[in-house]
Amino acid sequence: MKAEDKPKYVKGARKLFESINIEELISSPNNLQEIKKINGLIAIFTNFSFNDGQDLKNFFSEFQKWARAGERKEHIQNCASDMMQLIDQKIKDMNVYPIEPEVKNEVILDKPIITATKHILPFQRLSADDFVRLTFWILQRAGNYKKVEPYEGMGDKQRDVVAYSYNGDKHYYQCKRYAQITASTIKHELDLLKTHCDGNLQFKPKSIYFVVGCRISPQARDEVHEYGKSLGFKDITIWAEIELDERAKAIDGVLEEFFGFDTHLVRSVVQEALRSDGYIRDDLKHRDIPVLDLEGVRRSGGSTGQFILFNITNLSRTQTAIDCQWEVRGFDYSFRSPDSDRFSLQPAFSKEVTYRLDGKKPYKNEIKELSFVMEYKDMMGMTYFTRRELKRVRVPSGDFYEFQRGGIFYPAEQITNIGIKGVSIPIHTDDRYQSDFEVDISGKAEIVTIGVSRTFLSTWGFLDDIERIKSAIAELGSRVIRKMLLKKELNDYLFVADDFPQDYQNGFKGYQLLRDSL
Repeated sequence: MKAEDKPKYVKGARKLFESINIEELISSPNNLQEIKKINGLIAIFTNFSFNDGQDLKNFFSEFQKWARAGERKEHIQNCASDMMQLIDQKIKDMNVYPIEPEVKNEVILDKPIITATKHILPFQRLSADDFVRLTFWILQRAGNYKKVEPYEGMGDKQRDVVAYSYNGDKHYYQCKRYAQITASTIKHELDLLKTHCDGNLQFKPKSIYFVVGCRISPQARDEVHEYGKSLGFKDITIWAEIELDERAKAIDGVLEEFFGFDTHLVRSVVQEALRSDGYIRDDLKHRDIPVLDLEGVRRSGGSTGQFILFNITNLSRTQTAIDCQWEVRGFDYSFRSPDSDRFSLQPAFSKEVTYRLDGKKPYKNEIKELSFVMEYKDMMGMTYFTRRELKRVRVPSGDFYEFQRGGIFYPAEQITNIGIKGVSIPIHTDDRYQSDFEVDISGKAEIVTIGVSRTFLSTWGFLDDIERIKSAIAELGSRVIRKMLLKKELNDYLFVADDFPQDYQNGFKGYQLLRDSL
């Protein structure tokens, strides 16, 4: 949303809000006239902030679910009231929030244009089912309970997850993926839980946890605790966004499973970040280590398909390479051999591996910077990689490309932990595409956001290709974060075309100039 457009959107939102007949919507949740008003507000909020639009969409979906069921009238009224309060608050927030006019920024790499912030994971992007599953993952993998069971769905009796301590105590977890939550909502859940406990002492839990994934005021916390005590529930804990964020980041695999972080891509960006340092460590020059190279490439084809056979050789005369894997990698393409196909290569031995060409992107499409990458370990467990450039040549019929061994070999480089653990799928927000990078700081996961403006992406010809956008942000971000970590200054960063020379805005060559300058 542009600064000059905001007043008309605020005015339009207020008009829609004031025209909503909430009583009509409660009695008739499929009323198209009222639904159009809510959808109009969702569109306005999304234009202002993607998260605000999603918040209203989630609240409206929750309201419709209960209103269409026609049961629990008091809860339906509460849902309607919460939704209307949310709309009113969002309009007020939009009205007072300052939007700076678009101006050119004079920015250099050492001064990122985005202020560093504490990134909370975007729990509101998860579906309700995935939010419950996230809670189950955290509890199951933390190892603090003897048994953890999911109870999501109808008939859960205010229990989304039940955890059992080693001494036999029961603990109930209720998952509320709300953008905003009030004490009244949680108190209502406690009322319902008490009805299940009345007359059935075996049902009553030792403690109750509310996993909400949003902020909750101190006053609301205190009100919930006091109300819980009055009902006989003395041990109530609320996981708001800060508590949930810390627990989620502490569990391996959560960011990959639920928030789209790619650990496979990390292998590539770590290698390229190390290579971009511009030197091979002196100790590797004098150490006797295994060195793998691509010695030969040939094509084999027939009725079963088209295949490329790569011949990998261990050039060392004394050192064995173990856990060997290979990858066909281009700028926006990667095929990595499965972990189950790892192998060892004794000194001066070779092995031929097979890559199925037909059906893959390089078969008929242009791939920039195509290489054959070999990753392996020595007998001490140190990990290395080497790379040999590949050439692509059209077969005589012109139907597809085959590979030939390229001329440039990049010597062995040791892979070290530079702190980057995962990269998220790019999302489009406002005037940019951006990805979150999971960075390990002294054993604790931190999130750094790296973005590229749409204008900059368009100068490279990437704007309509999400794979190229993903590769560009991963490569640029890994280099920037590498430098930040060396300086011990970790910040978000946005690449803007106006901040760099004109040569850096000249197609793929311009992108290469920018990347290689970092």
